[in-house]
Formats: sequence, C-alpha cells, structure tokens
Amino acid sequence: MPLKVSVVVPVYNPGTDIDRCIESLLGQTLSPDEFEVVFVDDGSTDETPARLDKLAEEHSNVRVIHIPNSGWPGKPRNVGVDTARGEYIQYVDQDDYMAPDALRRLYELGSRNGADIVIGKVVSNWRGVPISVWKTTRHKVTIRDFPLWDSLTPHKMFRKTFLEEQNIRFPEGKRRLEDQLYMIQAYFPAKAVSILGDYTCYYYWRRTDKNNAGSAPIDPVGYYDNLRDVLQVVEDNTEPGAFRDKILRRFYRTEMLGRINDASLLKYLPAYREELFREIRKLALERMTDGVTAGLPALLRMKASLLMAGRLDELVTLAERCRAIKARTPLESVSWSDGRLKLRFDAYLQREAGAGEEVLAVHQEDGKYYLDPALSEELLDWHDGYLGNELRSARVDVSIRDRETAAEWLIPAKVQLTYDERTATDTGDGHRTSVRIRGSVTVDPERAAGGRPLGKGIWDLWARVVLVGFDQRVRLGTSDVAALQDGCLPALLGQQNLLVVPYFTEGHDNLSLDVDRRGKTLAKAVGGRAWTPLPAAGREIELAAPIVHPMGSPAVSAKLVLLNEDDPDAAPSHVVPAALVADQSGRARMVATLRRLPLSPDSRWRVSALLDGDERPAVIVGQLDVDARGRANLAGAHRISRSTLLARRLAGEVVTYPPARRVARTLVGHAPSAVRTRLRRFAKATLAKIVKQ
Repeated sequence: MPLKVSVVVPVYNPGTDIDRCIESLLGQTLSPDEFEVVFVDDGSTDETPARLDKLAEEHSNVRVIHIPNSGWPGKPRNVGVDTARGEYIQYVDQDDYMAPDALRRLYELGSRNGADIVIGKVVSNWRGVPISVWKTTRHKVTIRDFPLWDSLTPHKMFRKTFLEEQNIRFPEGKRRLEDQLYMIQAYFPAKAVSILGDYTCYYYWRRTDKNNAGSAPIDPVGYYDNLRDVLQVVEDNTEPGAFRDKILRRFYRTEMLGRINDASLLKYLPAYREELFREIRKLALERMTDGVTAGLPALLRMKASLLMAGRLDELVTLAERCRAIKARTPLESVSWSDGRLKLRFDAYLQREAGAGEEVLAVHQEDGKYYLDPALSEELLDWHDGYLGNELRSARVDVSIRDRETAAEWLIPAKVQLTYDERTATDTGDGHRTSVRIRGSVTVDPERAAGGRPLGKGIWDLWARVVLVGFDQRVRLGTSDVAALQDGCLPALLGQQNLLVVPYFTEGHDNLSLDVDRRGKTLAKAVGGRAWTPLPAAGREIELAAPIVHPMGSPAVSAKLVLLNEDDPDAAPSHVVPAALVADQSGRARMVATLRRLPLSPDSRWRVSALLDGDERPAVIVGQLDVDARGRANLAGAHRISRSTLLARRLAGEVVTYPPARRVARTLVGHAPSAVRTRLRRFAKATLAKIVKQ
C-alpha cells in the first residue's frame, strides 16, 4: 500500500533532546503502515547513530540514513526527500515534536483539497509564532489571496510530486534564511495551500542547552547576503506594484527594522551595532522603494527615515524614547454569564515621565492626527509622524495560552478606539489627547481550544496591543484585585463538570485560569468565600454556593460533615451525602437532607463540605442549630412550608428555563383576551409574593 506521509528529520548530536520528537512520531494515530519516519543523521558524533539504528530495527516504519557531516539541515532534508516514499513530506526538527493526531489531520486536509502545501498550527515555548495565521482552518488559499509570507518556517507538509515538479530544494551548506528561501520558492507556484487552524500540530521546543537553531547571533554580512536571495525570488515572481511592496514590506519590517528595534538595538555592543546598521541600510537602499516604506506605520517610517539617512545615533535616541513606552491592559470587570467568562479591559500606551507615568498622546492639527512630537523632537520634523488611517487599524488581539505546553488560541475581542478628551491640552499649533482602546472578550472554556474544551493546565490571558506603530504583548491583569475578586468565582461547566478557576497571579496580579484541578481544587478555590443559607423545608438544608454552575449541568456529588461544636469530644461527627445542583441563578446550590440523623436537642453543629473527595480538606460552609424539639436550622436561614418551596422552584423554572417559558406563553396565548389579562395579573402578583417569601 502506498505510504501517505514521509516524515523527514535531520539529526546532528541531539542528545536527549530528540526523545520527545521520537516519542511523538511513534505515537501518531496514523497507522504505522501508512507513514514512515526518515531520520537523516548528519555525521553525529554522540550515541545518536547507534540509537537510531536500534530504533529502525524495532520499528518497520523507521529508516535511518547516515551521511558525512554537512554542517546544516539543508542537505539532510534533501537526502530524506530523495528517498521518501510518501505522497506527502512532513519536515520535523530533532528538538521539536508533533501532536498525536497531527499527521492524520494534516494528510486528510491536504488530500481532500488537493493541496501542494499543508500548514499545521504551530506553538512554541521559546520563539514567537504568527498565531493569526491559524485563526481559522482554511481549505484552499494561495500567496495572492492570503499572507502566507507570515509563516516561513518549513515544518509543514508538502506534496512530494509538487516539490519534484517545481525543483524546490534546500540550499546545502551552512547559510542563514535557508528556510525562508525554501518557503518563498514554494509559495509562489503552489496552486492550493491548506491551513489547519483548529488543532495544534507542531511544537517548537527549547533545547535543554538553549542552543536551538536560529537562536545564535547573526553574522550581518552573511545574513543579509542570504536575505538578498530571498528578496530576489519575490521580485522574480511579481511585478512592480502594491502586491510586491506588501511582501517586501514584511521582510523590511521583520528581518531588517525588526533587527534594530528598540530592545535589540540598545543591547548590542557598539561595534556590532554599527556593522548591523550598515548592512541593513545597504540592503534597504538597494531594495526598499518609497512604495514599500509608505505602507509602514508612522513610527516605523520614522525609523526607516533615520536608517536611510545613515543616522544611527539618532536612531538610538529614538529607541531609548520608545523603550520607555509600555502597553497596559488593565481589566475593568470580570464576570460569569451562561458558563462563559466575560472580561472588559482598557488598553493604552504608557510612558515613564519623570517621577510618574502618563498615557501616550497623539497630536491633532487641522483634523489630522500625528505621533506625539516628543518622540521625534530634535530628530525629525514631527509632521513625519502623520498617522493617516493608522488609528483605524488599532487593535487588541486576546489569546489564552497554556503555560506548560505553550498551546495558544485566539479569542475574538470587540474593541473601540476612544479619544480621552479629559486629557486634551492646547499646544498652540493644535492639541494633544490620549488614545485608548476599550475592549471586551468572552472566554468559553468549553470551546476555546479550537472548538474543544481547554485541557488540564494553567492558562494565561494575553493581549497583543497594536497602536500607533507599537506592537507589544502583555498579560491581562489589574492593579486592584479586590475590586474584581467577586467575579472570579470557580465554575463547574458542561456535562463533565469541568472545573475552571479564574485567579490573579501572586505578585503580578495577572489573570489566569486553572483548568481541571491543575493546581487548585474546588475546596481551595472557594476558600474564604461566603456560603449563603437558603430557605428550606423539613430537615432539608440548602446553601447558595460561591460556584458557577449553569442550568442544565449535571449535579456534582459532595458530602457534608457535621461536628458538634458544644461537645466535639462526646459526639462523633456525621457525614451526610449532599449534591451541588444547578440553580436558575446560574450558581450552584448545595442540598442535603438530615432525616433520621441523630442530632441532640439544644446543640450546635459546624457544617463543612467535602468537595473534592474524602481525602480533601473540608470547607466550612455554615452552622446548624438544633432547638429543644430537635428541629434543625442553618444559622441565617428560615423555614418555609414544602408547598411554598415547591411553588417557588416551579416559578423559578418558568422564569429561567426556556422550555417552561415557551409552554407558559403557548397556554396563555390560546386564552381569550380578557382571560389572558387576568392570568398575567395573577401570575405577576403570585410570583412577587413567592419571591418576597
């Protein structure tokens, strides 16, 4: 049977860093007779060659090829492709790994769409990834209708006949940007590219020695000579104009201006900084036209202007000014609604100014907006900071990221740019006003991971703020935890009662979600929160729990422990079965019955709840008082008749449960007009009386 996929892995002295890679490839859900793994050992001098040979003996779908050391991944990858027998080629690096169902999903998506290239969702625990590429699954795109140039690493799936027909091969020998050259050569002739956005396929993982490929400092001369080859491919496949400018602008922004951004430029040693600046400027003068520069944000245009003019000292000064500007995203509210966590936030840029801080302002003159002239003072004419339509594209991208696996998912946010006129000041030739982005986002833990529930772990909330040329990633947090603490209730969600605990990190006050008891039990999450006694009948007791539990969710088993506080040594504690049930309020209600329980008259009992099993610590939820006649009542609650209790619950069902509301509306709707009026009046008065009770 023809193989579906050949996985090509270049290998050189990986040590134990290859363990995770091997385990992930052997653990694929795709049948072993449908794919092969081709390890190409590039002259390793450690124990890896022998280990791989043994692996091939044990697994029929593993092959090992040994070649003399070439010094770079290009040749091993080419050798692997030449011998591959699969319909598709998947590249994997030795220190990375793939998710269990990745090969099957990628192959099926590519095969179904006749794709030449299939791009799987990538995450990383040490390098940035273009998360917006995987915002959604896309079945067929090309470089002309989607910005594929945002993803230029080769860890993708390629149809082998496509590579052969287009003669697409990696450059061999040591050189930088060979990945980008390979990908840009592949994107232009590709007639169909599929993108798998709803499943994390590939993990860039940091080596134990932190010496991943691409992490070493670049040699400016060689690096930008290699970049010229990439830019030449772009120019060879495009005509002068907007499309070419858009692609070149990506390389100008990331590989050139990005190398001399604020943080990087200021940490370089002077000699290296000058060499890097010189090589970038040389290439910019050769390739970057006015059309390319015109599409940059105002701040980058200013930096490009200083670059082109050879004014390194002024560029350093601008970098120092920009370094003092930080994005802030304070939360304004946190609340649960229908099992979803709703967040409202404010996003802005803040600049350290003397002894304090101030929100970065924009300058307005004759109806036009400009960057704050203080940024360019004595460097450039402040009119060079004209923002044009740039403010319209201001945005905040919110994502949720697993702290351990680095899996990350975008969460759609609603944002609106606002001008804070309270901060407006007259400058004589216009006025300054601060700009903010007001936003809201809804996190659905049951669907946030590509339509599936969030996995067990600690999930951090991140925000990428893109505003007036600044592009920064920061955590969503607060400076006033106490004001938002009431909204951070733990929640039991879905048919599996998934425990989700929102909390603010200690010392930083950033918002995170603990999912499925990764670090927080339900007892720990409700510790210190109030349980409210509810009216009950007979020997039943009920408490409103500080736990979100939407209607329709199944009951959760628990236990109540009663300890005689008057004489704890004389009477043993009682353990009573209980349950957390969904209430029409969207919160959990703890219910239990004390019938046939021997409770001494005139006694007082401390009531605690076991929420996480018998071995977990109990949480104190109230006090039970037993009168001289043996009647038990929770402190703070009052007794009501069973008929009143039943009526109240039925009323609650009618008010909050959609099917009940529909039935009630149907019955009332078929009655004569006069009867409908009397029924509505009677129902309104009755409900008011029940609620008042």
